Formats: sequence, C-alpha cells, structure tokens
Amino acid sequence: MEAKIPVDDAIREMTLMLLYLTRFKEGKYDCYRSWKGYDFDTLDDLGEKELIHQGRHPSKFKSIVFTDEGSAKAEQLLEKYGIGNRCSHNGPK
Repeated sequence: MEAKIPVDDAIREMTLMLLYLTRFKEGKYDCYRSWKGYDFDTLDDLGEKELIHQGRHPSKFKSIVFTDEGSAKAEQLLEKYGIGNRCSHNGPK
C-alpha cells in the first residue's frame, strides 16, 4: 500500500491545481490569474511558498497571480494525478 499524503499537503496541492485549472488572462497583462474562492490560510501558505502572489494587501484583492514556480508546480501536480489541463481564457485544451 502506498503511503498517504498528509491532509494539509493534499489541501495545498488540490487548491493549487484548482486555482490553475480555473486560471485566466486579464487584459494586457501576460500572466495568469485565478479567483480566491479558497481557504485563506491555504492561500497564504501558497503565497509564502512563492507559488502565487496575492499583492501587498491580500485582503483587498479578489484574485491571485501565479508565479512561474507556481505554474510549473501546478502542471507537475496535474501530471502526478493524471488530470488534463485546460485554460479558461482560451477555452478548453
């Protein structure tokens, strides 16, 4: 039997994957964003790990921006769990 992943790690991984799967590009900016509809402690944790950026005053913003490391980690996790990838900005991939 495979070792189980700790619950807090699973929550972080799933949150990062869901943020990434629902990402979008906004206006002229060349970055991916996602809405903050997740547990704030988990989002803060992902921010501390420099996987996402929430701005200087996180409570003022309703979306996050992915760092390059965050996008790469999310893609690795999607591969790990055998989940397809799509981008809502350009439609399903």
